[in-house]
Amino acid sequence: MKFPDTLIKAQGKFRRNWDFLIIALSIYQSILIPFNLSFAPDELNSYFFKTLDSMIDLIFGLDIVFRFRTSYIDPISGEEVLDSFLIARRYVTGMNFYFDVISTVPFDDWFGNSHGSLLQFLGLFKIGRIVRISNVIMNLNTS
Repeated sequence: MKFPDTLIKAQGKFRRNWDFLIIALSIYQSILIPFNLSFAPDELNSYFFKTLDSMIDLIFGLDIVFRFRTSYIDPISGEEVLDSFLIARRYVTGMNFYFDVISTVPFDDWFGNSHGSLLQFLGLFKIGRIVRISNVIMNLNTS
């Protein structure tokens, strides 16, 4: 079975709107995660906030998938690269892929509270989503 070879245009309307969503969620989490780790209010452990966090993790996971399918502008030629293999290779060989994966994995959900402070430390990796803000803004500036 062959999957459709559809790409997301780097400078398209969908990507721009998606990038604004990623920026908003990154800012939200860059405030909420340190607050939660510092003060651990019971309200943030409610069903609503746990569901919201899971949905945000899912959106960031989708962003990783979208990045494998998003064209890019070659910095040397200025041409838009539409080759799926080159797009994937560029993303996987760059540091952004590793920041994205580490910051998206929900360690606390996978391992529960049995590991205590280790999980709190691993939860700090979600702050790595702030790195995405600069990448997204750079992409928006080229539009």
